[in-house]
Order: sequence, then structure tokens, then C-alpha cells
Amino acid sequence: MHPRARARKAELVPSGYASEQIGEQHGNVLEWMIQKELLAQDVFVLGDAGSMRRELVLAYCELAEREVEYMPISRDTTESDLKQRREIAGGSIAYVDQAAVRAAKAGRVLVLDGIEKAERNVMPILNNLLENREMNLESGELLIAPEKYDALEAQHGKEALDKWGLIRVHEDFRVMVLGLPVPPYEGNRLDPPFRSRFQATALPPPSADELLSLAHGLAPSVPLDVTRSVVGFALAAHAASAPGKAAAHTKAAGDKPRSPLPLGFPFYPGLARTFNTLEAVASQAPAVVPHLVTPLMDATFPWREALKASSPASASEAASAMSVAAARFNLKGASKAASDLAVRRLSEASAPGFAAFEFEHPATNSRFVLEAPVGTRAADTFMASDAAHDSSAVAHIVLALATGVDAAVVGGRGVGKSHAAKSVAALLGVDLEVLPMYKDMSTRDLLMRRTTSVEGNTAWEPTPLVLAALDGSLCVLDGIDRIDPGSLAVLQSLLHHRSATLPNGLRLVHPDAPEALVRDPTEVERLLRAADASEAAPLPVHPAFRVLGLGLPPASGAPWLNSEAATLFRTHVLPPRSQAQFEELLAALFPSLEAASLQRITSPRLGLSLRQAIHVAKRVESHPADERNAVERTLLVAFLPSVEREVKTEVLDEVFGASPIKAADDAPVRIAVTPDAVTIGDVSAPRRVGADPTLVPQIGHRFADIPAHTAVLESLLKDYSAGESLLLIGPQGVGKNMLCDRFLELLNAPRQYIQLHRDSSVMSLTSNPSFEGGVLSWGDSPLVKAAIHGHVLVVDEADKAPLEVVAVLKSLIEDAHMLLPDGRKLVAPEVAAALGSNAGLVPISPDFRVIVLANKPGFPFLGNDFYRECGDLFAVHSIDNPDAASELMMLQAHAKGVDDALLKSLTAAFRDLRASVDAGHLSYPYSSRELVAIVRHASKFPSSGLAGALHNVFDFDAHDPAVLALLASTFRAHGLPLGVTPQFRTAVAPAVPLGEPLEVASWAKVPGSTVSVEATQVELEADAEFDWEAPSPVACTDDGGRPGLDANIFNEHVGTTRVPSRGQPVAVATGGDGGVHVVGSSPEMLFSYSADRRSYTTLDLFASSGGDGFGGAGRYVPNIEIAALPRDQKIFLAYQGEGLLLDLAARRGQRFELPAGTVGGHAQINAMASSFSIWGQSTGGKRSRLDEELVVNAALAEELSALVLYSPRGDLIHLLYANNVLETVTLPKGTELAAVDPISPLVYLLTLDNGQRALLEGDRATPGFAKFSLLRGSGASELRVASKVGAPKVVAAGGEVMAAIDDGALSASEGSAESGKMLGWMRSEHAGAGRTVVASVHCRASGENEDQAFVADRGSDGNVVNVLACEEPGTYELEVVDLGAHTVRRFGFDARSGMMAAMVEAESATGASGLRSSRSAPSVVDAVELPHGCVGVQMTDGAMYVFKVDALALEAELARWQGFAGKGEGGRRARRVEKKRTRHRSPTAPKHGKIDPDNTPHVGGNQWHGGTGGADTAGLGGVGGPYRVDAGHNVHQVPDSVKAELDAETAAAARAMGEAALAERLKEIEMSHHEAGLYDRYRSSVATPIRELEVLLSSLEAKNKERAWLSHQSTGDLDEAKLVEGLTGETNVYKRRGKATSLPSAAQRKPKKMSFVLDCSGSMYRFNGLDGRLERLLVCSLMIMEGLAPGVAAGTLQYSIVGHSGGSPAIPLVSYDAPPANEAERLRVLQTMAAHSQFCPSGDHTVEAAQLAMDAMAEEDADEKFVFVVSDANLARYGIPASALGNALASPDSDDIAGYAVMVASFGDEASDIVAAVGPGRGFVCSDPAELVDVFREVVKSTL
Repeated sequence: MHPRARARKAELVPSGYASEQIGEQHGNVLEWMIQKELLAQDVFVLGDAGSMRRELVLAYCELAEREVEYMPISRDTTESDLKQRREIAGGSIAYVDQAAVRAAKAGRVLVLDGIEKAERNVMPILNNLLENREMNLESGELLIAPEKYDALEAQHGKEALDKWGLIRVHEDFRVMVLGLPVPPYEGNRLDPPFRSRFQATALPPPSADELLSLAHGLAPSVPLDVTRSVVGFALAAHAASAPGKAAAHTKAAGDKPRSPLPLGFPFYPGLARTFNTLEAVASQAPAVVPHLVTPLMDATFPWREALKASSPASASEAASAMSVAAARFNLKGASKAASDLAVRRLSEASAPGFAAFEFEHPATNSRFVLEAPVGTRAADTFMASDAAHDSSAVAHIVLALATGVDAAVVGGRGVGKSHAAKSVAALLGVDLEVLPMYKDMSTRDLLMRRTTSVEGNTAWEPTPLVLAALDGSLCVLDGIDRIDPGSLAVLQSLLHHRSATLPNGLRLVHPDAPEALVRDPTEVERLLRAADASEAAPLPVHPAFRVLGLGLPPASGAPWLNSEAATLFRTHVLPPRSQAQFEELLAALFPSLEAASLQRITSPRLGLSLRQAIHVAKRVESHPADERNAVERTLLVAFLPSVEREVKTEVLDEVFGASPIKAADDAPVRIAVTPDAVTIGDVSAPRRVGADPTLVPQIGHRFADIPAHTAVLESLLKDYSAGESLLLIGPQGVGKNMLCDRFLELLNAPRQYIQLHRDSSVMSLTSNPSFEGGVLSWGDSPLVKAAIHGHVLVVDEADKAPLEVVAVLKSLIEDAHMLLPDGRKLVAPEVAAALGSNAGLVPISPDFRVIVLANKPGFPFLGNDFYRECGDLFAVHSIDNPDAASELMMLQAHAKGVDDALLKSLTAAFRDLRASVDAGHLSYPYSSRELVAIVRHASKFPSSGLAGALHNVFDFDAHDPAVLALLASTFRAHGLPLGVTPQFRTAVAPAVPLGEPLEVASWAKVPGSTVSVEATQVELEADAEFDWEAPSPVACTDDGGRPGLDANIFNEHVGTTRVPSRGQPVAVATGGDGGVHVVGSSPEMLFSYSADRRSYTTLDLFASSGGDGFGGAGRYVPNIEIAALPRDQKIFLAYQGEGLLLDLAARRGQRFELPAGTVGGHAQINAMASSFSIWGQSTGGKRSRLDEELVVNAALAEELSALVLYSPRGDLIHLLYANNVLETVTLPKGTELAAVDPISPLVYLLTLDNGQRALLEGDRATPGFAKFSLLRGSGASELRVASKVGAPKVVAAGGEVMAAIDDGALSASEGSAESGKMLGWMRSEHAGAGRTVVASVHCRASGENEDQAFVADRGSDGNVVNVLACEEPGTYELEVVDLGAHTVRRFGFDARSGMMAAMVEAESATGASGLRSSRSAPSVVDAVELPHGCVGVQMTDGAMYVFKVDALALEAELARWQGFAGKGEGGRRARRVEKKRTRHRSPTAPKHGKIDPDNTPHVGGNQWHGGTGGADTAGLGGVGGPYRVDAGHNVHQVPDSVKAELDAETAAAARAMGEAALAERLKEIEMSHHEAGLYDRYRSSVATPIRELEVLLSSLEAKNKERAWLSHQSTGDLDEAKLVEGLTGETNVYKRRGKATSLPSAAQRKPKKMSFVLDCSGSMYRFNGLDGRLERLLVCSLMIMEGLAPGVAAGTLQYSIVGHSGGSPAIPLVSYDAPPANEAERLRVLQTMAAHSQFCPSGDHTVEAAQLAMDAMAEEDADEKFVFVVSDANLARYGIPASALGNALASPDSDDIAGYAVMVASFGDEASDIVAAVGPGRGFVCSDPAELVDVFREVVKSTL
């Protein structure tokens, strides 16, 4: 044995570690240490996390009587910690030796614990000391080896060596390092030169025999079977962990690697402490032991909590292994009730300083008593109402603390962790010391802080942890999840052994240590503040000292619960309260609260935390009517993403009932102020008296008391009067600061203001350090001043500071406790009074309040989520932009003299901009602040124009053309030409005089031709009535506005609106409000545009058979007539025998069959928005003699709310009234109509099929009868009436007549006029002759459609606008005839640039699939009158060109442009018919079929490639063919029953041919110029959605790239935490921003992963010609690949795309690691999808694909996981219920995966059924590719 050394300082020799058991189990290790000692070698001891390594080293030193210098290592360890620290003493620098130097000088053992935590290149500082026993010190001295020193001393003498600064290293100096193996543990690998200087030993995990021996020695009363179960489970658990697997070295070749547990079992001291507790219980209540084993083991080894930070796949596998182990060792666990405990403190104990605690176990009716050291004050009784929730948790915590084990409480926000800590402290009768933890907290900050004395000498201040250790208090480490786990590990010695070495060298030792001496409090304080206390005798830790950690559960981004953290505490998980427990608690706190209100507030559906519920209850107790409002504010419902907001609103409606709609005439809140009180609405509060006026805000002269703000002020006063601190949260510029200041001004409350930012620190929040005369002084920060003097602290920009900084507000607001840097402690006034005149205690004034201002969380602000971290500490008030009326009042207050009309336009424009932000089209949220700045400029400088003021706001976006275009179109919609400059040019077509009108036609009744005709009335009975959900308005983002605006040109072209119809629009009409209704095709859809054409709603229609009209490329274009009944807000649609009358206001409709003589043919159109077909099958009513289309004339709509219906070549005229009354006039026999033009309610001008005219006149005196008279005339025969009934004169146009006006005979005719004439102008006499008129419209100059703000009533007859087709296809000219001024203006436009591009066309003659495009010049559908003197020309390519044609309206707008700019210097898409085929050919063998070079339709055969309804060949709608070919013809579909009869051999052959064709097609896919053009057209159709996705992802990337503070730097900003070090001359006292370095073995930041499961089944190709579903899917896919590319490049996300079809549930298209990198690769993906859809077999694998995707995603390791299943809702056809898909996306094994179903098409209501089955917020119907972005936007927003 090595002879014991004689210790010079016995107090430095460890004691209590060298037990007999240590010698028995680890004698070989101790022997090895002796050998290394004799060899003078330094040692390195590796082993698992825990206390055993440290205990072994200290046991050896105890046995060898070696003095020890213990030094924990962390990432904060620096050179000064290893060598010497500078101190100031008496005005001079003094160097204080640190542990390494002290050990080297005195021949002690230097124990370095946690070497793997040191940052790289720090520990090599010791290399020379380790190798040669030499080290240069900062003092200029040099440590040298003993033999070298002795030789020099013999040669030169000691005096010379002292003069030279040479210091002898003691020959007994040794270094013993404790470390964890890396890997499997996290940390830095050892630097090779450093490692090579040690001899190492690795401690193996304990064996079963060793643990059983340990258990028998510690717990002899515990039954042997229990002991064996505990030991066996511990060994099995450790073997399943990463450290255990690494130690076992037992992985057979080929074994599948299993996911390990993330933490090893804490044998030492965890298992030993578990047996200690079991023994304490077993000796008194053995029946309780079996029930406590499982909760004790779960708390000792919290593997379930640790797995929350692991990937789901790893967690699932590890949990499965642990479940097997628990079952094997009978530790499956009992019910919660079986493990519940109750505890009470008894009045007497056996010894002073101890207390007796009686524990009761209700399940066994057992009791046991434990005694533990406690504090001196009496125990408080915690709330009896918590007995059902907290008491058991508190009892288990007290059980741990009473048996000497520190505890941790882990739970979500608001579950009551802080309350449980207070309850434990009250029960123990100890003071509560709170140490807030934060991210940048250094290891030194856990124990001490540096400061200076009044003399200017450096000194130290202890933290609450050290004070609690000395005083016997309960120290709460609040936020153990926030601090770095490596920093927390430095407390191992203190928490394991109750010993520690403080930064100033003072040692704390176990209270039972022989060297522990009780000191005088004054002496203790002197030692704690001393710069160097290393030579002082140690201080004993108080026996009652305990530590309680509070933290959130681990998460993937914060895996704080590692192996070392698990050894520090016994971890108790605090689950959320049940509703009954919630009610019980709130009832105790608020006894006057109604039971029903309690039940609603505590509803688990609301998800309120405990703190939030208390805030709400406090508000409701005094203001019951505010219950729902308080909940909405607390949950920030107003700022939730739209999908979440809708779901939450539904929940609120169910819990509280529907929210009442605020009446428009509600009286605004009034404010009354007196010297003593302020009254806001119904709430009064006293005003502060004697407040310092310099601290009270004075903004009344700038604040406008608008209704929106006074309502907020009233709400603030309600909470403030209840003693609450306030959180005002909302977007920027909405008036948070103004509201706060106005509120404080009304209260006359003094304010202390602090603004936070990225670089704010805990130090800057609590103090203002400064040096005065060489002394570091801590000036009070605004926070401290407010707390002391009772001011209101306003914390601005709270979301900009790091969360760990603002988290310190929790202890101040909730606990009324905060430790200041100068050692003072802010406490509640009652605490300060109870503890007496303690100079360190500063009472918090009862008037102190905190008002926090923060931006709303999430996109686009991207600040830290203050609301999530600290929001439940405050009464929350969501502040948004004021409502329109309030905002207008505010502008009027700030902009005196500015026209109200202009203010209204600005307000409306800004509201539209905010709506665009909500919709994701803009990223910057324009606020009232910018709006006020604009109007103030306009008020101050009225002559400079508004354009400059707007540019002052919008020039931030001058670099972004897309944003500028959206801004310009938004403002133009409100009459504000954003973009115009004072130098704009006017290019309005000149007005050419026409002269006086000449006679162009005349008429007279044919004598003797007048006959009476009968008119009958019937009330139509609807075949069906239906309603539909209110559609959400869709913002128009493609309105290019005035084309001339970008060129600074003013002309007639107002803008262009593109109707998003896949096929061509077929009909257009205007409503009474100026809105436009357009019917689109492929599929049929009604688009209803607002009057400003900034938004539209849709009503989907779907045609499946019938029709007789065809457009280009063989596609069907339906003949649908549309007309509006503006007075009744109704729309009428007619289509082949059936009519729809749609009440848009009530969202109700009627379908009825039109009577005989109106139309022939039948059709069926479905409305997706209703629960059945809107268009039903006609049941065979009478037809007219010829099957011609129905014509609807709306001339009577405004005057009579009636429509005129007739059939060309028919003999009936119908008047359909809005009340469903149909009046029918039967014309004389043989009459065949060509046109009907109402002149007045009783006069109709008829054009007959033979060209003759007739007059139909009613008789007021004889209802039911009319007169029919033939007319004879001369002049133009093509004239048609253009004016509506009620116009001053009858206006006509047609043929070569530009415009004509009735001489008054027709207008005045009530049956008396016999003749008349039309006066007008012939086109042949003026320019423009020879062109074809394609549309004419009469635009009135006055009336309800006029813009009264600009156009005066001039008594004009208005304008006739003719649209003329020019020679070049696609080019047109507008001819505007001013009937009052007798002038004509002409200007042209080219519609070719806006043509539609076909996305997926018919197959070529060879049958090869691909993506092609076709172009044709668009033609005119119709022209309609629009408000404000405008006319709209609807084109077949979807574009509606809007022109301002009224001359005075143009003049007025030009004047507005001039005032705005200020003074300056001068494809036609086709539609296909789908038909059911009842006759069919039996299949024989599949074949490709012959190619028809003429592409003639082939039906029902088995020869031709591309036929329909046949057998064997490739085509559509048939049976037995090998694959699908769409040749563009009408489809004849054989029944599914026929397809089901196909024999297996033929089906297999067809499948084989399809697979071969698919393989051949895939080989062909390579990008030609044609493909590049096609790709560009694809991309342009979704360019805006792609940009929106890119904006979202770039914001996410910017947030993830935010840098962190790096400490211990030699350059940068002075670190306020190291001011004293800077004063002493240290160099590494700076901090700077940089990328935080993580440990090599630490978990890296993970990307988000998205999996897209796309439908490539045959139905996508089969029905693409019907509704374009495959086309939409391909565009969506391109949008995904393009839009997510920036996120992939930034590393923030990864995505994959798989297809599914009848042939396979998983078709790989894009993998996570190989996304398409360019356009060609993306196009290949689209072509592959199209090919699969064409050639795959029938069937549906949607559900299987969804399940496979969820399973595959579960295996992925990601920050967040998303699965999007995109399909066409075709499940029912294959007998698959909608619930199956919902179940696949809601797998219980995939809780961390967000699964979404997106339906891009539907059969009937199947898509809606699937959406309902998937669940709210998880299912969507997207009929447009851009709508898919809305889904992504909501998902991505929630992650920001």
C-alpha cells in the first residue's frame, strides 16, 4: 500500500466517502490509483453519469489523506479559472491563485470534473503543467518542476529564485480527471495532446450482484422480490440506453440497430436514494412499498419525459423496450390512485430543527412518519382545494426532500409548478429562494456574482442558491429547461454530496463533515464577499437545504433532460388539471363566481392554463358580461391563423353560445376625468395624487378618443383595477404605445419605460452598472425604480428580447421576488415586514404594475414568442388596427382640411392591404401609423399631392415589382392612382364631332295588322330548393390595373380582371351594386365579383351530359344565359329547359323546369356548394318546334324586377318575375321570333325571323290582353334596342349604325303612336366603317351607377359603346358615341397577350402522352355596363378589360390624378360532352388500336386508338383497353358493372400492356424549346402563390439564422457580466454575436419535413377533360417544387413527393435527399405523373398511400413533420369510406405528424365528406392551385 501522506490542512481532505462497500466493489480501481500515484502519473477516470466516479476519487484521497482541490469544468471555464484571477485590493492588482495553481504549489490532488464540457483549446493550457510541471502565471511568476527548482536552489539560493519569480511545484501534486465517454455522451472529444498525458480507467456499469449487495445494505426491510425487480429493471433500462449499449459491445453482425434510450440509468446516486426511501417506508408501512416502487422508479429514471425530445420512431422503439422490461420485472405500475399520497406536518418532532411529516396512503389505509430538518418558521397550509391535484404531487415531493433527495417538477405551462413549489415551502416551513434560470446564464452565475466593495476592492455576491444552502431554505431553480445542461451539471457536487467550492475559493461542506464549523453571520458574510477565501475554513451546508427545479418537458429543440440532469433530481411530472380540479381551485379563489361560469372557463376544450383561467375568473367575477371576451383576449383568438381561428371560434360558440353582433348604433365609451378619479365607460378608478409630473405621459393633445380605443381603455381599466399587470399585444403601428400612455395619463400614474431589443440581457433589465471612483456601483434600472416607488413599468418591444431575459419577469410579477446584481432582493411588502430590518430586502410597492407591449407572435414579425413564454402572467389585450369608422375618425382628427372622400378611400385601401397580408399576398402589415403619417403630410402640404406621401411609405418595396403591382391595383380600386408622377402624360382618345343626328330608320304600323293576343300568368313551382354555405371572398391578385400607369400615361383603360375559369367564360351580367357575374366553363362555375373587382366568390357547377354547342379543339362550351335582378339581388340562369333563380343575399336557390316553347334539349349541372344537383335532369316538358337556345333579355330587370325570355323562331314571350310568377304572351299563329326588345313595361319591339318588325303593346285598362301590330319601315334593319327600360329615350345600335335615338314616339307609346323614326349616325359616314360589331352596350351618364363624387348630372342620354373586331384576330376597337355631345371616340386594345394556355391537351396521333399547349386569339363574350362611367369587355380567355368611357368621368379622374400627383412640370378553352353508354362490345384481348390520321370520333368499336366507349383498344370510357388515350372527343362511358365483369386473364393482359407502355413513355422523357415554353406558362399561372411560399420560407430561414451571444471573447461589446474582470485587466471580457457552436455529439438543428402524396390514378386522367383535375394537380406540384426550393436550399425543410394510383400506393417521384434542381427535372416529375395517370390500372390506393406516408414519416427525424395527401375524392367508387382516410391521417402512433387531406376535385359531395372525416383544420377542398397555398400558409404560419 502507498503510505498515507500527512495532510497539512485536514479540512481539505475528503471525509465520508471511503465506505467499506466502496472498497469491496471497487478495490481494484483504488489499487490502480495507488499504482499511478507511485508512478507519479495523472489519471483519467471515465464512467457513466452520476456520482460514482467522483466518490471513488474522493474515497481514494480520503484513504490516502490527500488534500483535494475540486474544480468543476464547464463551457464557461476560461484561462483565469485555471490559473490566476485578477483582483483589486487597496487600489492595486492582486493575483489570486485558482485551484490548479493552489494544488500545484501545495502538493494537492487537483480534481477536474466534467472535462468533456470544456470548449476546445481551453484545457491544453494545462498541458505543460501536466507534462513538465511548469506553467507561466499571469502574475509573471513561473511554476517549475520540483527537481529543476531544487537544482536551481542549490546553485543560486532561494532568495534568487524568489526574485526571479520561480515557484516550486510540489512533488505530491497530482491531477485526477473525471469525464464521460464521448460518444455515447454529448461533449467535446479530448484534444490528443491533452489526452496523451493521462492514464485512464473506465468504470463498468455495476453488476447485478453489486447492486443487490448495495440494496441489501441500504434497505434490509424491503422485500427481496421487490429489490430484485428494482435492480433487474435498472439493469435492463441501462442496457437499453446509449451508454449501456456502448458499454456492452454486443452487437451481432446483421442485427438491426435498435433506437436507444437517450439517458442512462442513474445507479449512483439515483438507485441508492431510491432504496433509502423504500427503506424509510418499509420499516413502518411495508404494505405501501409495492405501490411506491413504480412512481419512485419513474421519478428516479424519467425516461418517458426524456423520450419527448427524441424522434417518434426512436421514442416508440425505446418505449416498447422499456414496456417489455417493466412487464418482465413486474413494474408495469398501478393506477394513479394506488400511488397517491397525502402528507401533513405534525406539531411535534423528536429533536429541535426537525419536523415530523405523516404520510397517508389511502389505497392501503397505511400511514408512516418521517422526520427531516426544516426551517424555523411555522408551516403554512396550502389550499385545501388542491387536495385532488397538487396534494399527491406535493406529498411525493416532500417524501423526496425528507429522505434527502432534491426534486424537480416538470410540466407544461400553467399546470401549477410554481404553486406546487410554494406549497412545499409552506409545508416544510422554510423560506423560498428563487433563482431564475436563463439561456446565457454562466456556471459562475449559479453560485456567485462579481462586484466591488465601497473601497473599490473586488468582491463577490452570493446567489440565492448559496444563500439557501447556508440558511436552510428551499431554493427553486426556475427554468431548468432553459439553462445549458452542461452548466447545470456543475451543481452535481452540491446536490449529490452537499459540498461545493465557490468561485472565490470558499468551500461548502456537508453538515456532518468533521471540518464543518458554525460561524458568526457577520463572519459568514465577510467570507462570502471576500475576493479570496480559499484559505478559510469551510462553511457547513444547512441540514434543511433543499433544491427544487421547475421546468418544461423536454422537446426536440430543447433536450435538457440528459443523463447528468437525471442524476441531480427525482423528477416529478405534474399533469394538467382535470376540469373538476380546475373548478374546485377557482371556486376557492373566487367564491362569488357562478358555477355555470366556472364550468365554462374551466372547459378543457378552451385549453386555458391555470394562470390564464385565474386572469379570466378575476375579470368575470367583477364583470360577468365580459366572460367570452376575456377568454378570446387571453387566447389571442384574433391573431390565430385563419384555420385555427375558425376552429377555436366554433369551440367558443359551443361553450359560450354565438357571439352577439355589435349593433352599429352602440353608444361609444365615454371618458370623464376629475382631479380624484377617472371614469371610462362604466368603470371608475382613483387617480394617483402627488405623482411626479415629469414621469406622467402627456399625450392628450395627440390622442383621438375614437370608439375602438376608448373601448380598449375601458377594458384596460377593468383589469388594472383588479390589480392585474397588462400585456398589450398586436401588430406594429396600431397604437399600443399611445393607448398605454393615454391610459397612464388618465390615471395620473408615473411611468418608468424600458425598451428591449435583441441585445438586452438580464443584467441590463435589472441594473445600470457604472464605475465611480474605481467602485462598481449598480444604479437602479427603470424596473427597480418602478418596483420600489410604485410606478408603472412599461416594457416595450418585449418580443425582441431573448426569452430567457423577459422570463425573469415571472419571479417579479408572480412571486414578488427578484434578486438584484448588487445583492439586494425585491420582495413582497409582507415578507419584508415579517423578516424585519434586513438591509438586503427591498419591499415592492403595492402600487407597482407592469404593462408589457409586444408584437403579435408568428409571421411576419418573427420575434420571440413572448406570449407563449410569459403571456399567462398578464391580463392579455389584443390590439389590432381600429375598425373602419374609428380609423376614419382618427384620420379626421389628424388631417384637418383633407377631404373626407379621400380619407375614406385611404382607409378602405389600407384595409384591403391588411386583408392581403392576412391572405399571404403581402408580408408587411401596413398599419394605422403609416396611414396617419400619410394624411398628416396631405394636411400640411395640400398642394404637393398625395403621391409623395404614399411613396414615403411604399418606397421600402420599390425593389419588388410584384408588391408594387399589388399596391398599385389596391389603391386604384379606390380611385388612388398609386405610381403616377407629376410628369404623367394624357393619352385619351380625342372626341370627333359627329354633327346633328340624321334619320337612320323609320317605322309605321301596317294598317289592319293589329290583333289582340292573350297573356296568361302562372306561378312556377320549383323542382327543388337548396341553399349553400357563405363563400369566402377571394382576393383578386392578378389585376394589372391601368397598363399606362407604369408608363406614366393616363388613358381609358382602367384595368384588367382575369376570371379564373379553366374553360372560356360563356355569359356575363352586372348586378345592382355594380358587381359582375360571370359564368365560366370546364367546369361550369359562377364567379361573382365585387363592384371594385378586388374580390370574388364562386359557386361551382358541373355538367355531365347534354349540350349542342362546341368550341375549338372539340371541347364543349355550354349555352348558358345569365341575367341579374338587381332590386332583389337575384341571379337567373337558364340552360336547355331548366332555370335557376339564385338569391345571393339569402344564399338560397330554386330550380324549375321552364315551360313550353322556351327551349329544347336537356342538361344536368351540379352545384358542389349544395347537397344535391342544382341542375336536375329535365323530365320531358314541351319543346319549341326547333331546338334553339333560350334568350334572356334583362331590359326590364331594374324597372320591374322581371326578365323577358323567348326562343328564337318561337312564338311565345315570357316575363319571369322575381317572385316566380311567369307571364306568357302567345303571339299570332305563324309568328317566329328573332328578337324581343322591351321599350317600356307595356311596349315591346319585336324582330321577326323574316326580318319584319312588330310592336307588342299592353293595355293598362285590360290586364291579360295585348295588341300585336306589324310594322313597316325603312333604313337600317339590324338596329337593336340598347337602352334599358326607364332610360329617358330609347337608344339603339347595330349594323352600320353607330348609335340612334328614338324621336320620342316609341318612348311615349302606350298604344297610341302609329309611326316614328330613329335619329343617329352611320359608321360609313365616319371613320371605322367595315368592321364587325361584336357587342354593344348603352352606358348611362347619371343614375345609380354614376360616380356622384366626380360626375355631375348633366341630363345626358349617356354613351353607346360598340366593340368592333379588327382585321387582326384578337385585336379590337371601342367606339364610344356620346349621345349628348354628339361626338365619337375610338381606341383599340389587343387581347392576344392575355390568352389562356392549355395545360394538358389531347394526345397526339401517336398516342404519346405529354404536356402541350395550344393558342387561339380570344374573342368577345359580351360587354356590360359598370359603375363610374365604365364598360367591361369579357373575353373568352377569361380577361375582362375595363374601360372608362364617360367623358366627364374621365375628366374628373384626370383632375384627381393631377391633384394626387401634385404640381410638377409638365385560349379559348373547349368543353367536352360526357355521355353514358348503355350498349357495349364485349372485350377480347387488349391492343393499342389503329391511328386515325383524321382524328375522327369513334364510339363503341374495338379498332381505333383514342376511341370512347369501346373494348380492347386504348381510349376513354371503354372496357379492356391497356391504357387511356384522350383524343379530345366526347366520352361515351360504359357502366362500371360491365368493367367489373372483365375476366382475370384479359385484365392481366391489359395491365401488362399498360405497364409496358408506361416503361416506354418514361424512357422518352428527356427539355426542348417547346417544353421550356410550356414550363414557363405552367409557372406563370402560379407565380404569385410561389412567391408567397418563398416569402414565408425566407422569413423562417431568417429567424433560424439569428445569431447568439458568444462570451469570453477578446473583441466585441463589453460583457456587463464581466465588468469587474475588465477592471482588473483581463482581456476576454467581451461578447459578440456569432453562430452558436454546439457540441460535436449534440443533436443538430433538424429541418422540417413535408411529404406530399399525390393522386396519379386513372381517374385524374380520365376526368381531366371534364374539370381539369390532373391539370390542377400538375400545377400544384410545380408550385410545391418551386415554392419550397428556397427552404430546401436554406436547410430549413426537406420534402418528398410520392404518387399513388390503382397500380401502386407508393410511386417515388421526389426524395428528400434529391429534390429536382432545375426546370427540366421538375418538368420530368410532371410528365412522369401524367404518364402514370394515363397508363396505370384502375383502382384506388389513397388510404394505403396515406398510411404508408405516415409510417414513413414516423421513421424520419425532423423538427416538425407534415403529410399532405392530395387526391380527387374518388373513394366511394371503390367502396372505401371517407373515415378510412381520416383514420390513416390520425394514427395514434403518429401524434407528432400533422396529416392533411387536400381534395382537388370531387364527385358530388364526396370531397366534403372526406374533409369532415379528416377533421377541422386538417381537410381542404382546393378547386384552384392558388388555394393550396392557403393550406401551406396556415401550416407554415403556425410554425413561425
